[in-house]
Amino acid sequence: MADGARSERWDHTAVLRADLCNQWRENPISPAAFHPFVKRKQAEKPIRGNIEILKHLFVDRRDWARK
Repeated sequence: MADGARSERWDHTAVLRADLCNQWRENPISPAAFHPFVKRKQAEKPIRGNIEILKHLFVDRRDWARK
């Protein structure tokens, strides 16, 4: 019962925050963005690759650091 009351209070707060935010935005934000109990999508899995790609980008191409 306490969880339901807490969630209801957050429903109210999330709607108020979204209303305040959306006054100055062109793209409206959903109240779910402010609600901590709303289940969100899982983040995408990172791209797996070879360390040689990073070495090429960040080590081999540092012309500005060489004299």
